[in-house]
Amino acid sequence: MKRHTMIRNCVMLAVLLLAASCGSDGGDGDAGPEAEVEAIRAVRLASNEAIEAQDAAAVAGSWTDDIQVTISSGTHLDGKDTYRSAFEGVFENTPGTVFVRTPETVEVADDGTIASERGTWTGTYPDQDITSRTGTYLAYWRKVDGRWLISAELYVPLTES
Repeated sequence: MKRHTMIRNCVMLAVLLLAASCGSDGGDGDAGPEAEVEAIRAVRLASNEAIEAQDAAAVAGSWTDDIQVTISSGTHLDGKDTYRSAFEGVFENTPGTVFVRTPETVEVADDGTIASERGTWTGTYPDQDITSRTGTYLAYWRKVDGRWLISAELYVPLTES
């Protein structure tokens, strides 16, 4: 891995971890203005539904243009176009593949401009050697022009079958 790529990935991980700690009161569940939390959960639900429908353009509608993602293989994807292309490839090459992200906590920062989402994810891959993977994820959300959009995501695989 090139040194600048490793540094960028480390910086992104640090930002995601910082976002995870924003506004945390040590409790469980959601924190922050209820309407903001529900808006983020609604965007996540729509994203899950778009993945189930195999609609990469609709999935991409929940991201900022400069989204940064580390997928479960450890590969880093930089930007909306790259991430959308990855989804298009999955939908084309392994039809029926579905990813479901289930938020466990959504925390909105005090200033209401960023938020952290933590939860579990499941990937289902029909007719493949590995038919499912599960793990945890963290998403960094930004409020852009009144809309909540995903700015970064990190997926950690924990099991596969």
